[in-house]
Amino acid sequence: MVLKQHQEEVLKKILKVCNIEDSIVESNFKQGYLEKLVCNRTTKTWTFHVSNLTIIPCEVYKLWNKNIMVRFPHIEKCEIIIDFGKEVDISTIIDEYWNLLEEWIESKGNHLKFLLSQRLGFLSTIIK
Repeated sequence: MVLKQHQEEVLKKILKVCNIEDSIVESNFKQGYLEKLVCNRTTKTWTFHVSNLTIIPCEVYKLWNKNIMVRFPHIEKCEIIIDFGKEVDISTIIDEYWNLLEEWIESKGNHLKFLLSQRLGFLSTIIK
């Protein structure tokens, strides 16, 4: 139990350093904790593995990701992997983060969209 409390405190400190408001932290990360942080020195990628029992709004996720890059400019890439466990239904996650997936696909250009539409035909009707 002591370890989990420490992990909760570490997550809250990271969010504070990233200028995430206390009210946002309290309402969205109440039972969240940092499982681990993997730093790849070669690719300068930081991967945060977070466990949280409630859905984190997409806008909060994007703000955190953006603020990490501003606060730590030496990081080339940041990945935030969130495990919601069984507490959050997969359809809720898809509904919340679908626009982010669309933005990511759009940022990769037409080649990725073409490949996805060839492999997953239904996406061509969803992603314009």
